[in-house]
Amino acid sequence: MFSYHTDCPQIEKFGWLEVTHLLAPATQYIRDVEAFYTKILDDIVETQEPSGLVPTMAPEIRYMCGPLHDTITWGCALVFLPEILLRYYGSSHVLPKVYSPAIRYMEYIQRKERKGGLIEHGLGDWGRDIAFGNHQANIETAIYYQCPLNLRTFAEELGLAEDADRFRTWAQRIYDCYNRHLLVTDDPDHPGAYYTSLDNYPSRDRTAIAQAVALQHGLVPAEYVADVQKAFLEDVADCRIRSGEIGLPYLWRTLGDLKRPDIVLAMCRQEEHPSYMRFLRRGETTLLEFWQDECRSKCHDMLGTIYEWFYAHVLGVQPVGRAYRTWVLSPPYESEFGKVEGSVDCPYGVIDVKFEKMADAAFEVRVSVPVGTVATLKLPAETSSATIKGKGGEARRESGDSVKLEAGSYVVQMSP
Repeated sequence: MFSYHTDCPQIEKFGWLEVTHLLAPATQYIRDVEAFYTKILDDIVETQEPSGLVPTMAPEIRYMCGPLHDTITWGCALVFLPEILLRYYGSSHVLPKVYSPAIRYMEYIQRKERKGGLIEHGLGDWGRDIAFGNHQANIETAIYYQCPLNLRTFAEELGLAEDADRFRTWAQRIYDCYNRHLLVTDDPDHPGAYYTSLDNYPSRDRTAIAQAVALQHGLVPAEYVADVQKAFLEDVADCRIRSGEIGLPYLWRTLGDLKRPDIVLAMCRQEEHPSYMRFLRRGETTLLEFWQDECRSKCHDMLGTIYEWFYAHVLGVQPVGRAYRTWVLSPPYESEFGKVEGSVDCPYGVIDVKFEKMADAAFEVRVSVPVGTVATLKLPAETSSATIKGKGGEARRESGDSVKLEAGSYVVQMSP
């Protein structure tokens, strides 16, 4: 991260754009990237082609061909990064500059629709089975769906009500198309709903990545969420990582949402690729480009999205409102970790957290809530009871599945 988000320093030094948004939820925990992403957006706007296409890298140091030049999971950075600045920093200053270019990019992508809304041109889950495209319809279309949702947010911020309605309708059309072609509800071998890719059409698959992408982008109809979660867990039950770089953050986030740190840790610790432990056993000190030994690049960051899981689901700090005005603290009660300690320097100040398992299935959490923010501390169960001691104040008792904490420092002792 120096002027642009570059990759391996010994070969390419290219500003590939997919890592900007894939790694943003991890990176923002440890770096202030507001100015950095603002500058990258300047690069993207300057690189955009007259047709509306956003190339896969900015600055465009080298012209690539085919999907290495034109892939929505890379080009969407133009539409994703402004939302990231809103989410983590409450910053809207880039919107007037990027709004029209973002619309032009969406109008360009719309010309590539198939079957009424699917996008199947791209690199898919790049890095799965080394580099070959797969899950294109699932991944590219899910990203495409998110883009008009973001544009609706930008239009509302800019006071453009008619535009907001246009993008709402646009997103709904993609949602309907996605579920019409990818959601399976009539498979006699697998009762319940699940998502298939179109990789080997008309045969169906039932991969964890297909389920995770749909879940994380809010594409699953409410009545099928439990089924899709079940299909996801069945595919990861052997604790093997079957994901490239694009699907990886969705894999970790879904395992986090489902409270399965055991599976995450088993995946990370397995000895054969795909595996972080394999890298460590071989003495690697940086992340490699692909899940393989003797990779041509030993300094890519794109497989590093596991970092987000450590902050969001181990330390347990998860922003909710913009710029952390409201945030959730969800300690790892279900994990093997007996003690966790860390901090996040958010726009309103430093969030300090210390979590510890005590005797008799009890827990203690020490937390500092910055002025201007409100935290929701998740408790172990709906019937939990907690004693909350503020600095210099008397203890209060609460029960339930969560407690609200205003600005201040607290010691919270709880039991299931």
